Amino acid sequence: MTKTFFLSTIYPGAKPYLSDFFESLTTQECEFIFVWDNVDIHNYTDFEIVNKARNIIGSESIIENRKLMIREAIKLKAENLIFGDADDIMPENRVSVINEKLKSHSLVVNELEVFYNDRASTFPLLQNAFEFSGDKTLKNISNLNNRNFMGLTNTACKADLIADIFETIPNESTIYDWPLFYLAMNKNEEVLLTNSTHSLYRQYPNNIASLVNFDEQSVLRGIEIKAETQKLIGSLTNTKELHENAVRLKTLHSTLKNDFEALSVYINTLKKQHHPALLWWEIFQ
Repeated sequence: MTKTFFLSTIYPGAKPYLSDFFESLTTQECEFIFVWDNVDIHNYTDFEIVNKARNIIGSESIIENRKLMIREAIKLKAENLIFGDADDIMPENRVSVINEKLKSHSLVVNELEVFYNDRASTFPLLQNAFEFSGDKTLKNISNLNNRNFMGLTNTACKADLIADIFETIPNESTIYDWPLFYLAMNKNEEVLLTNSTHSLYRQYPNNIASLVNFDEQSVLRGIEIKAETQKLIGSLTNTKELHENAVRLKTLHSTLKNDFEALSVYINTLKKQHHPALLWWEIFQ
């Protein structure tokens, strides 16, 4: 049997949603690694899945905590790694479907079913963004530079695909998932999209990757994160386009931060251009 690990970090912002998350994992057939990032595990030992998991007390570094769970899985001879965010919900078939896809692909990204307060009302983000049904293989990586669609809640991979790259992202970085999986995609030269399963992708005001917040702070934060991340990936992959994007976005961030009127105009433009199939930071240009 394939040795599969489900990996997640348990962090303070997810506390209101941990019950949904843990309960959604009870029927998944795999092993679990949880890294506890400033959340007291003793408050959650009533959940069977917590007692079943390998639990690691995290460090003060958000990035290092992600490395910790991957490091532990590789040490335990994991073959497949399936990731999930602790503020989201996993359907019963996610692990079984992803394991099947990983038999013939090294990097798999499943659908994101976006929901707000009502999980019965969802929107399939990737299906609409990439116009596919079933499975779709993406191979032209340069066309994906602006499309942040591989996150820690909907991505899975062969452990050996990232074994030599997961440590390369500096602990001082703002985001880990997109640089990691971009490097994996760059190495693998393709990624499989599937909507045979999904992750229920929760949207709420404090979500760093909110698809709906257009207030001044969220917009400036989004531009800043995109600039930092594209600069990092550009450096790691020596990609000129990403370097240039990062410089342009950094200039945009500086301009908007110091000019409230320009920021207001920019936000109003975003609101007019926004539609549900846009991936998170595609709107920040």
